[in-house]
Amino acid sequence: MLVAFCTPYGGAASPAHFRAKAIVQNNCPGHKFLNAEVDLLIVSKARNQLVKAIPATVDVLWFVDSDVLLPPNAGELLDHLSTSPVVSGVYYGRRPPHLPQVYNRASPEDVAQAFLPVVTVPTAPFTADAVGAGCLVVKREIIGQIEEAHQKALEQARHVLETKKFPPDVRRLFTMAARLAPCFEFLEAIGEDFYFCAQLTHYLGIRPLVIPSVKCYHETLGAIGEEHYLANLRQGVQYSAQLAPEQGVLGRVG
Repeated sequence: MLVAFCTPYGGAASPAHFRAKAIVQNNCPGHKFLNAEVDLLIVSKARNQLVKAIPATVDVLWFVDSDVLLPPNAGELLDHLSTSPVVSGVYYGRRPPHLPQVYNRASPEDVAQAFLPVVTVPTAPFTADAVGAGCLVVKREIIGQIEEAHQKALEQARHVLETKKFPPDVRRLFTMAARLAPCFEFLEAIGEDFYFCAQLTHYLGIRPLVIPSVKCYHETLGAIGEEHYLANLRQGVQYSAQLAPEQGVLGRVG
């Protein structure tokens, strides 16, 4: 496969970031890689620019944030593309309590985009409603399918507006909504990564597959990883938790 590392920048990346990418490439001799980088402070625009810039010959887009360090075994994500077209590693928030960046909807019926973090990460691969896009592998064809479905939905809505009478405010709201990007959009309610996951599930019925064995680090003053999150738990950080049938325990910081 031809894989493109897609990295949005808001400044500079550390030498460790590039070194980690190089190690992963070296550990995946069966694949070819290219690197694409866009420097924009608005990360959603950077991701959309990356999607547009990647050549059509590329099979896989691998989004790796400039502050994320891939582990040497991250190439395992590519192996799981035969199971799911969207696969994520696990990385942790930079600020305490360093929660895993993996989430599920607060309830199956929730349409307000309220999410709860997966507090206990299973050891086996599992699906989730939303993941951070810091280490996200996406088959190129999925991007095209989301774009096509998004455009079709806009055309259907436009047809309804043209054939029926609606108040001016409804038309105004549609005009504004029609400007939203099909794949990545940073909104007040949700970030661009959750927006992508919501589009993925809504249009294609796909939830990201999370591979717990791929444990990334999230750079801040130091590199934040699983051990920092577990240290907070040992120090008595409390969560109000509920049991989800597939994923295990979820909760918010208490």
